[in-house]
Amino acid sequence: MVEMVSITTAGDTRAVPVFKVNDVTRQKYRWYYDLWKQGLQATPRGTPLESWPILTSDQVRSLKANNVFTVEHLAAMADANENRMPMIRTLKNQAKEWLAEKGKIQEKDAARAENDQLRGAISMLEQQIAELRANQVKGAAEPNHAIDAGRMNSDLEGMTAALSEATQSDDRKAEGPSDPDEFGATVPLESGEGLKPPYDQYGWGDLRAEYTRRFGKGPVPKMNTEAVVKALSDNDAA
Repeated sequence: MVEMVSITTAGDTRAVPVFKVNDVTRQKYRWYYDLWKQGLQATPRGTPLESWPILTSDQVRSLKANNVFTVEHLAAMADANENRMPMIRTLKNQAKEWLAEKGKIQEKDAARAENDQLRGAISMLEQQIAELRANQVKGAAEPNHAIDAGRMNSDLEGMTAALSEATQSDDRKAEGPSDPDEFGATVPLESGEGLKPPYDQYGWGDLRAEYTRRFGKGPVPKMNTEAVVKALSDNDAA
């Protein structure tokens, strides 16, 4: 049996070429081809027109009648097909802007999720390091207490390095002010000193270290820069 495929073009209902299916076609349209072989109906990939609030029901019907089924189809429509529908150029430009903004939101959401994972990993590492240090002290105080000091030191060094690496990544991605210099220059501290108000002059790394020094554990994942600054200020006032 010879397999045939018809190719539709967004905005053009007259040019619907039909080709014999070859390896190039199968690869290019693999997702649609595999569904077709399974006897399934493929829905267009992208954002359905119904999910774009700006469109009226009449505009949705008109776009679909012209082979435009998603917002992505509309944004990618060839300029030559713009004269087939009223106000199509305006809608096309609006679609491009909407998709660009949607992409930015998705990037921020992904960065926020990754940031939450990093904060969780940092908190876990801080707790494990604290436990290892406590065990080291116990082993030193009790000579008969069986502790593999070499292995423990190795574990501690590895965790400290992992914490440092995670902290550096977290500092670049942590939530906080949208200013490009949100983690800019921090005020240098003298050895052993804690932070001094106003706390918003410090970067996230210093703020987290001061929070941990005061409260015995790092900030919870949902805390951002403003929340940590407030906690430190409230602690001063207590």
